[in-house]
Amino acid sequence: MNYKPAFRSSGPAESDGVKIVIVSHSAVVQWYREKYHALAGLGCEIHLILPRGWPEGGRWLAAPPPGEENGVRIHVLPVRLAGRLGWFSLAGLGRLIRSLDPDLVHVEEEPYSLTCWQSVGQARRLRKPAVFFTWENILRGYKPPLPWFDAANLKRAGWAIAGNREGVEVLRRRGFGGKAEVIPQYGVNLDHFHPMPEIKEAREEPFTLGYVGRLLPEKGIAFLLKTCAKLNFPFKLWIVGSGPAEMDLRRLAESLNLQRVVFFESAVAHEQVPALLNRLHALVLPSETWPVWKEQFGRILIEAMACEVPVIGSDSGEIPQVVGTAGLIFTEGREDQLLRFCNRLQDDKLFAADLGRRGRERVQALFTQERIAERTYAFYQDILSGKP
Repeated sequence: MNYKPAFRSSGPAESDGVKIVIVSHSAVVQWYREKYHALAGLGCEIHLILPRGWPEGGRWLAAPPPGEENGVRIHVLPVRLAGRLGWFSLAGLGRLIRSLDPDLVHVEEEPYSLTCWQSVGQARRLRKPAVFFTWENILRGYKPPLPWFDAANLKRAGWAIAGNREGVEVLRRRGFGGKAEVIPQYGVNLDHFHPMPEIKEAREEPFTLGYVGRLLPEKGIAFLLKTCAKLNFPFKLWIVGSGPAEMDLRRLAESLNLQRVVFFESAVAHEQVPALLNRLHALVLPSETWPVWKEQFGRILIEAMACEVPVIGSDSGEIPQVVGTAGLIFTEGREDQLLRFCNRLQDDKLFAADLGRRGRERVQALFTQERIAERTYAFYQDILSGKP
């Protein structure tokens, strides 16, 4: 299928005026929409299609009202089977896409999903390019009819964005022959996530480690508890989040006689996370690779790095690529390595401070909402200019 280029080969972004339709369930979350605000600021006419709501963090999160939001046109549609990533659908999606007649359709849903199939089909009907997004970094099967949606979308869509490097490899193994870029789905707002000297200076001793995220077996929190039980210096460990593994983790902490130094806290509001991170001397993400899951990104890493909090991560999935040389990476299951890193950060305050600074610099260079938007915009330019 031939597409008419919508971008000039050169010239300022402000004069491009390209119309992009973006379909996303996750953008019901307010701070995720900052990426689309940044895209609109680059000269795109952004139409963001959202479900009326989505279950997020154990509660129902309603979409914003239709209208304009920081340069982005918001469209809200009724949703069926909300929360089921492959199965949910948006009523009237095809009709809305056709009425908007965009230059490009960007569906931020997995290619095995019904919503992706609907969106890509409408793009083809309009003879416009379609881009989908994927986090999948393990080759696995899906229940019918999802394999059919997947095969159709991989064949019909010529472009893809993967949130991690292994995602591109998995797409190739699944038969995708189009162009794929590695761009994280969302970045960090540095005005929100930043070092807070007044909190850092008031941090209580002893050395405080933290885990923030879902309490799931594959997140490696049990390994973290068992390793911390072998630390030879006074410490505290904050485990912040909720999930099905919580009671098992509480029992494990008690069996290891850690109940006086390990503190569990329910998931906190997004606005409170920066202050929480600034209380830590180090954040640990000890994710484990399981047959059907490994770490796809680890968003809490870039949030901690933005706050100049040193990070320690396992080598599961995308964690080493996210952290780079701005943090410490241990081999999954290697207690000795994690213990060594904890000891070094506790002993060498100058090293810890330098690691924190390097972390924020890495986020500034790669993982802000603006930087993610710029890379996405550049990909749009490649597509719509006909660049191979």
